[in-house]
Amino acid sequence: MGGLLAGFAASFLCFAPKIKTKLYAIFWFVVGLALNIALYSTLVIYMLTEVDPMDDLNDICGYYQQFFEDYECQCQKE
Repeated sequence: MGGLLAGFAASFLCFAPKIKTKLYAIFWFVVGLALNIALYSTLVIYMLTEVDPMDDLNDICGYYQQFFEDYECQCQKE
């Protein structure tokens, strides 16, 4: 559902310049821009405040080592 809404909002920005009347083109471009800003800022705020990462990802090197035997961690300081 989110992809449908994002595609709908992005289509305003893509197709607004193809409208022949400049006034309508500017109007629909501004509507599309406002929709995109509202949707994407809502998404980012939701992801930062409501979504918690998996506990497995706290130790990213251990996470990869459980799947790949020859994985050498280069990200941690010793």
